[in-house]
Amino acid sequence: MLVHLAVALLQVATPAPPQPPAIPTPERDSSTEEHRDKKPPKRIVVTGSHLATAYRDATARSILLLARDARMRQDSALVAYDATTYQRVSAGIGFRKLGRDRLAFRSEGATRVRWRRGVGAYVDVTGSRTVVPIAGKSGHVDIPGPIHSAILTGLEGAVSDVKGTAFNAFDGFPLDKWRVAGKTGTAQAPPKQDTALFVGFGPATNPQYVVAVVMEQSGFGATSAAPVARRLFGQLSGLETGPGAVQFVQANGAGD
Repeated sequence: MLVHLAVALLQVATPAPPQPPAIPTPERDSSTEEHRDKKPPKRIVVTGSHLATAYRDATARSILLLARDARMRQDSALVAYDATTYQRVSAGIGFRKLGRDRLAFRSEGATRVRWRRGVGAYVDVTGSRTVVPIAGKSGHVDIPGPIHSAILTGLEGAVSDVKGTAFNAFDGFPLDKWRVAGKTGTAQAPPKQDTALFVGFGPATNPQYVVAVVMEQSGFGATSAAPVARRLFGQLSGLETGPGAVQFVQANGAGD
């Protein structure tokens, strides 16, 4: 009886080990849409002085090269992945001598990224939200005179002052007839290229219009977003209504 039982157990097929769940294949590469022209990567020429100061010592160089080699082998073996990303962009206003820092703007977004070798990446936006806490529930904030004057002077200077980050973009604009105040911004989102930002209003003394420009993977706000805002303000003011493409500019100083 025991012999027959042992034979029966041996004849039972061993269940196959469970297989890991398959990653769904993206239907297409959503990161190469026609309206998303890829910018060339920013690169600098590596000189001898760069190589001489790139590592603390020979040991540090050896460790880093070993780690890089291991990472490249790991990346080369990657076939597909399914990941979730989260991004937050915040802007605040602070005058330490006059008052506490305040959160002015915050935007959050979540995406699901599916990538497969030979196909590309499919990016699906799963959620996003934007708040302006500084406005409060009523949408109106009473700002004391000295603080209001300092903020307005700084925002107008960003556009009209020769050292302002948006000066090149608004150079030649008739600010004496229609004053503009604004702020450039650049959001870093590695491994992608920078997102260009510009927010402004006009006329500055009696605001009637607010313009906000957000351009993904477009570089500095001063070189990409501000020129687009100028074109919009030109149309809104009626002072620059001629046809033609937006003229992008060089960064004024450090960029931004």
